[in-house]
Amino acid sequence: MNNGFRSLIATALDEERRRNGVPGASLAILCDGETYEATSGLLSLASNTAVTPDSLFEIGSVTKVITAAAAMTLVEEGRLDLDAPVRGHVPRLADISEDWALRISMRHLLSHTSGLADRVGLAGDDDSALERFVETLHDLPVLFPPGRHFSYSNVGYVVAGRVIEKLTGARWHDVVETRILRPLGCERTACLSHRRPPGRVAAGHLVDPDTGKLSVTTRRAPRCSAPAGSTMTMAAGDLLNVVAALFDGIGRNGARILGKDLCTRMQEPLVEVFDVKGTVAWGLGWELCDWNGTQIIGHDGSTIGQASYMFASPRDGFIYVLLTNGGSSTSLHLGLARTLLQEALGVDLPSIAEGADGADICPARYGNGAVSIDLGLNAGRPFVDSPGSGLGRQTLRPVGGDHYLVLMDDVPGTVSLLERDDDGRARYLRVLGRVYRRMD
Repeated sequence: MNNGFRSLIATALDEERRRNGVPGASLAILCDGETYEATSGLLSLASNTAVTPDSLFEIGSVTKVITAAAAMTLVEEGRLDLDAPVRGHVPRLADISEDWALRISMRHLLSHTSGLADRVGLAGDDDSALERFVETLHDLPVLFPPGRHFSYSNVGYVVAGRVIEKLTGARWHDVVETRILRPLGCERTACLSHRRPPGRVAAGHLVDPDTGKLSVTTRRAPRCSAPAGSTMTMAAGDLLNVVAALFDGIGRNGARILGKDLCTRMQEPLVEVFDVKGTVAWGLGWELCDWNGTQIIGHDGSTIGQASYMFASPRDGFIYVLLTNGGSSTSLHLGLARTLLQEALGVDLPSIAEGADGADICPARYGNGAVSIDLGLNAGRPFVDSPGSGLGRQTLRPVGGDHYLVLMDDVPGTVSLLERDDDGRARYLRVLGRVYRRMD
């Protein structure tokens, strides 16, 4: 690539950010061995501080890839068996009523196949927050036998983080810093909120219900969910360097953090997943996609008023990292990624084939212990409805077989029916990545 590509990146980022009402954004691209960085907008609408390449944003669930990599360093040392039950390190799992909990392994936790439902924890902001939160999981539902389905679970990564703590005798953040971040020279990164450098961290922005405009939010996700993505902030370039190191275990500075074979194992498909955005499977930490024949690994993330987007093509040595702080960030990402992928690799983002025949719908109610969702028909058209949750009522658009498209604020998502009984009713419903069990 050349200066023309550098100019395209800067122009496209600025145009898409303005078009989508995003306060600030930071972009880092690795292409043909060269790093390109661009920024646009402000760290906060309450100040005039511009985003720079050294600005830190909350990366949300992208943290899960780093947590998985830290776990794999323990596998390499022979201290962690991916297939051994983790109940010995997390005794509270033995108190869960379903016997399935006794079979949950680290492989299940890192690939979102444990069956553990999700739960929000508020267990303080000190070094013991993670430990205390895990102690509250004794009544958490296990929705299906471990390994059977994919169901995105923040709690699964919280448990994984606690296992890492028990095996090392150190706190999760210290393990990540010592084994991943510090060796790679990630000096523009903070694992915990109180370690963030003043004046360089983006503020989250939410829509004010009174004015309909974006305003700064001071709300933060709880520290107890740090291994799942509640606290880590990074500059886009630092995150790019971590992703590059996970191609083969060697950082761009020459530091070794993991064996190449273990990096490859992280990218191997462990569970099939259908998603309208091109996801085909999930590995250890990685979302695995097929974008019109190009194999992509990646992960997105969100916190309160911030969102991050990261994907890569190991074969092509291409990495894309976009960090944002509010507004229509997904629309910004899709427009930008479409332009840059086509220019760099000649690859198009997957298109959504609506209009395919849908399978028969058998109305039922589904739940996960905290949220219930109704699957139904209205004038022959299928819908899901979850009053009081962020989902609300959504019309389902068939995209083939037991899979359906939903559009929430014009952002596409997937609903899938899983394991039909002899009477045609699905035992499970996966909505936006999470599984709900039929309640009858």
